[in-house]
Amino acid sequence: MTTLEMDAIAAEVLRRIALRTSDRRVLLLLGSASESQELRTYLRGLEQENCVFTQLLQGDEAVCGCLETVHQVISLGAEAALPLFSELVERQNLVVVSGLTLAQLSNIRDLRIGSGAEELICEALRQGKRVRAFSDALAVSLAHRGFAARIKLLRTELEDYGMEFDTRSDGLKAPCQLRKPVISKQDLREIEGGAVIVGRDTVFTTTARQLLEEKNIEIIRR
Repeated sequence: MTTLEMDAIAAEVLRRIALRTSDRRVLLLLGSASESQELRTYLRGLEQENCVFTQLLQGDEAVCGCLETVHQVISLGAEAALPLFSELVERQNLVVVSGLTLAQLSNIRDLRIGSGAEELICEALRQGKRVRAFSDALAVSLAHRGFAARIKLLRTELEDYGMEFDTRSDGLKAPCQLRKPVISKQDLREIEGGAVIVGRDTVFTTTARQLLEEKNIEIIRR
């Protein structure tokens, strides 16, 4: 046996030991547009913390190129079953996903499963795992105000589920929630632009409505 072969065997043994003993396991599900600077920086930071990475491949995605080592690669068929996702997620501490579309994010919010990625994320949230998502679909700096406010609301609802998103600033604040039957001007003093979420029957005083117009704040009733 050559020295090169012995080194290869030793590396494989160490890889398997790491998979069995690490308490910092990360599951990767990266879409085609997965090479953003924010994602690369985040994954390299995890790598420096000696995390063990498992990547799921659906279709023709490539193994993540920004990491020195992906310890395990699993190719999934189009009909990947929930039991497989459940078992995979159970062994992880963190799930990192990228390339999610607006439709997929809306489906996750509504618990309406239409793809393997949506199923995996919902299973991870069900098990109480951390889910970190990178998605250009949430970038709304160029969007119309009303549309941007709706996207912000979608993000807020997903964060309530336990999802985490990259912290790039898009120039808009997340919607503020005010759960009061009557809202006065005083209640709105700390809100600067964006949107405010209120109940369907909430009433605004006259001066409050004037302040909403002055600050260009959208009302979202839920």
